[in-house]
Amino acid sequence: MLANWLYKKTETLPCRLISRDGAPYLERYYVGQLFGVTVYLHRFVGCDGDPELHDHPWNALSIVLSGSYIELRGRLDGDVGIAKRRVMVKFWNWISADSMHRITSCEPETWTLFMHRPRVKGWGFFVEQFPGLKVCYKPFDTRPFASWWDVAPIGRDAGREPLMKLHWSSR
Repeated sequence: MLANWLYKKTETLPCRLISRDGAPYLERYYVGQLFGVTVYLHRFVGCDGDPELHDHPWNALSIVLSGSYIELRGRLDGDVGIAKRRVMVKFWNWISADSMHRITSCEPETWTLFMHRPRVKGWGFFVEQFPGLKVCYKPFDTRPFASWWDVAPIGRDAGREPLMKLHWSSR
């Protein structure tokens, strides 16, 4: 199984555990950089920890190596605030810097190869204060984490989730 191999290979890569309210939802492993492209392996251990849709500070490509996930995508719409739709991601996902989304569920042992270009803008969340009437953009600055991999523990020492402990989740 590819997921078993990836779990073993990532035990020596810099690892950042991403969680919300103490619940992990993503393990990010730094693979490297080549020609201005930063490469990570992502292991989904739950859905996005935030209820809001978010954007990214760069254009990115996510290639699904094992499993699949469902994301909620949105676009600004003057009549309804944010128009949303669910999308099953099984093979690849292009995430532009101006798109908004969030992962709502994932299959156990979903792994992706995630690649992004340099930063083109800030990062933030789209908060519907009054659905259909007002959408606010809440910036989120991650600049202090720009080189997190230089100080991160390696996978086996990071406190990551055990292999195959996962289950489908949805928020």
